[in-house]
Amino acid sequence: MSQTVLVTSCKGGIGKSTVAANLSMALAMAGYSVLAIDCDFRMRCLDLIMGFENSAVFNLYDVVNERCTLERAIVCDTEFPSLYFLSAPGDRHAEVSPEAFASLVEAAREYRVEGKGFDYIIIDAPAADDESIALSAPVCDQALIVCSHMPSAIRAAIFTSELLGEFGVAKQRLIINSFDVKSALMSDRSGIIEMIDSSKTMLLGIVPYDRALMIHQESGELINKLKRNNNARAAFINIAKRLCGRQIPLFEDFSGKDYKKVLKSTGE
Repeated sequence: MSQTVLVTSCKGGIGKSTVAANLSMALAMAGYSVLAIDCDFRMRCLDLIMGFENSAVFNLYDVVNERCTLERAIVCDTEFPSLYFLSAPGDRHAEVSPEAFASLVEAAREYRVEGKGFDYIIIDAPAADDESIALSAPVCDQALIVCSHMPSAIRAAIFTSELLGEFGVAKQRLIINSFDVKSALMSDRSGIIEMIDSSKTMLLGIVPYDRALMIHQESGELINKLKRNNNARAAFINIAKRLCGRQIPLFEDFSGKDYKKVLKSTGE
């Protein structure tokens, strides 16, 4: 049975879609079959980040309204045939009922390609959008809350966790994105332990700020295009392993002495 994972945050511009896209790629690189679903009806951008803007002809709204089949709406990555994508509707006024979306996700769980189903369904949805979170939260097995060092982002993570709890999402984990290791060492922003304590959410992983990742993303390229010694690439690979139940050190395969210093402060 597919594991359905919601990637969300109540704060915009935090890198939620970047995390959803690259986590999907990391899982595909590990050999898992993955379907990434864009459930951000207002600011959909997952197709741009993942490089599907020209190949995604149909979207989930077309499927639930029976304009096309799920098979026709899903597109496959040309380099990683185990990575698939389903677009959000281009019309931000498009309405999808919770029942229709639940049926869509159930159909995706049962979907088979050459006899094999999806191991993971990654849903990118903003918690600040009432419609998107109302659709995605009830169908997910767990939620990943994306946060940053910013005090406003930490507060948003707390609110996001409480909101997910209202929808009955008990399994929640935290991903700290755009981590600034130098600021963390200088303690001019909240430390990792403080962020975990404030959000009351178990940490799944930390993604460092990486200019190379941002540059590749503008061209619809993900971590598979980064150098093997790149820390952002290592971060998403580690997060994927942890998501799959493996016990991986927080900064496994990271380069740079500063991360080892931060690691000591976390007690890992």
